[in-house]
Amino acid sequence: PAFYFDGEVHPEIVATENSLSVSYNGWVCRYTTDGTICDAQKIAANRNGNYKMYFTSAKKELNVSIEIIPC
Repeated sequence: PAFYFDGEVHPEIVATENSLSVSYNGWVCRYTTDGTICDAQKIAANRNGNYKMYFTSAKKELNVSIEIIPC
């Protein structure tokens, strides 16, 4: 899931074939994979806001790296 809306702000979401980054409130959460990232075209609600759903897939082993860094 990628943070999508907090009730006031829509974070910047940038998705490419192998990475997904969400910029929010001075931070960036970056997902990178050796597979393919796909937009699931769904929004999920949580008590902290809304999340845009993505999934990743690969033909064999799948590796995903997640890092959170300041902008």
